[in-house]
Amino acid sequence: MKQWLHFNDYVACAVVQREALQRIFFSATLLVLLARYFAHTLIHQIGSEPLLYQEIDPVYWLFMILDLPNFIAAKIPLVFDFMLIGSCLCSIIWNQQNISTILFFITHFVFFVLTNLMTGHHYINIGILFVSFPFVFASKVNFAYALAFVRFLFCFGMFSAGLWKVFRGNLFFPDQIYTQLVSRHLTDILQHKTTMRLSIITWLIQHRYIAHLFWVIMIGIEVSFVAGFISFKYDCYLIIGYLLFAIGGGFLFRLFIYENLIFLLTLAPALKWVGAISENLFKVQHKRSSKPANA
Repeated sequence: MKQWLHFNDYVACAVVQREALQRIFFSATLLVLLARYFAHTLIHQIGSEPLLYQEIDPVYWLFMILDLPNFIAAKIPLVFDFMLIGSCLCSIIWNQQNISTILFFITHFVFFVLTNLMTGHHYINIGILFVSFPFVFASKVNFAYALAFVRFLFCFGMFSAGLWKVFRGNLFFPDQIYTQLVSRHLTDILQHKTTMRLSIITWLIQHRYIAHLFWVIMIGIEVSFVAGFISFKYDCYLIIGYLLFAIGGGFLFRLFIYENLIFLLTLAPALKWVGAISENLFKVQHKRSSKPANA
């Protein structure tokens, strides 16, 4: 398979695979929304009078000034959730239009801000929010450029997070991961739970320098995303690295960033895989349609 060395190769493939990517992205998003439904975290499930905390953020302040959280949560929670899920479904079924994708981007942005306000914390699950942005463009070329922009944002976010840990001294402070492990698993430890995972966590707490090694590896994975600015040919390694990073964060710290896995759709190998899958499906459908009716 030909390696991609140029930006134009990425754009050309994104143009060709726009419809297939839309179907895959919104199908994955629908699964996330269903998971939120079963977790009772949709707007109509949270309650009509939630406690709100905006922190220091102008966007959240604007929502509070306009009284949008109370209006949506108290007046139209079911309508809002229907618009959110409905626009997602329409984007899967009719993948050659951008009306439903624009509606989804707007409603999901509001949903993202509202859930953060209601939970009192700015969460980092921004994969759906960012990757849904390119689909608002009707032009396939504009879509491709926007997708590339999100890819670079993803690489910058990972690289800057790792760089921030290095410059503030986390990389050289073994007690950092020790403190995190104790605080994340303190309840289970005090309850004397006996699971293989907790046994490993307890062993790492007792051997903090080995635990620190895992911390260094995770920071190294973050910093390695600088390669995404150099060439597209390293994207396959970035996919593997991010999967390891996500598994490590979930296992060690209970940080489940499954929504951010959608960022992987912006990396070059994902575009190639989408193209191969859609091409094979087209061949199967073509063979079936060309088969005689009396065969």
